[in-house]
Amino acid sequence: MSLRDYILSSPAFSRKRAPVWGKFDPAWYAAQYKEQITESGLPETDFNDQSLEEHWLNHGAKMALSPNALFDEKWYLKENPDVREGVQLGIFDCGFLHYCESGFLSRSPHWLFSEKEYFLHNPDISPHILKEQGFCNGYDHYLAVGDREERTPHLFFNPSVFRAASLPKGHKFDFDRSAFSQFIENETAGMRRSSWYFDASWYVKHYAEVATALDNKLFNNPLHHYLTNGDPTAFNPNPWFSEDDYARRYSDVAGIVKGGDLEILLSTSSGLVHARCVSQKTGSTL
Repeated sequence: MSLRDYILSSPAFSRKRAPVWGKFDPAWYAAQYKEQITESGLPETDFNDQSLEEHWLNHGAKMALSPNALFDEKWYLKENPDVREGVQLGIFDCGFLHYCESGFLSRSPHWLFSEKEYFLHNPDISPHILKEQGFCNGYDHYLAVGDREERTPHLFFNPSVFRAASLPKGHKFDFDRSAFSQFIENETAGMRRSSWYFDASWYVKHYAEVATALDNKLFNNPLHHYLTNGDPTAFNPNPWFSEDDYARRYSDVAGIVKGGDLEILLSTSSGLVHARCVSQKTGSTL
């Protein structure tokens, strides 16, 4: 069987409607990976929807290229070492195939969407309810209807905050498109505020190395850097929160952070309930 056959016969594609996140996006793929595509033998003059999809199936998937902006292949492999090992051993052609076969049930496909948090923050839905409605998982539901219902997919992305940050300054905002898609696909949009917990403008001004990394196209936007950089304790998300101060005050957090979780995620998901968000400017507990 080919990679296409494996994907189309996977449990995620077993329903009448294919998941929104499962569609190959040739335009995005060409724009995102033009250099890698041409270097692997497909000249730009031969770019078309079919040739680009064939390139991903035959070459791009093995190069850890994503099929669309909604699934982050490299991030998925980084966050799931068991999947990464499976790909290295040849059990899976790519992380996307693993996600289609079983990962979609519980694992997160993108650095800005948490399958677990989606159900946690939206108690009116459940995997069972979504299955009855024809959705394969929370991410499929969010992309199809949840975004327009103003549901929150991640602690650091609130569609209403992003939209509010777009309109007053005359930024382009397409009401006919997903706010989530606009944020992750457009570098300019990624500079706008998407959460009260993260200040993109301050972040770039405060950390010169982040600005350099963005100029070098190493990250899509400031929030992408904050959530995926190799040292989660080295950068503060806004001028009012200090990762170091929080860890010093709450020693129980240190072990969690060493395990890969950002401190502010703990603070915003549980710590705020106990008033444990520490201001680096005042040293007070907010």
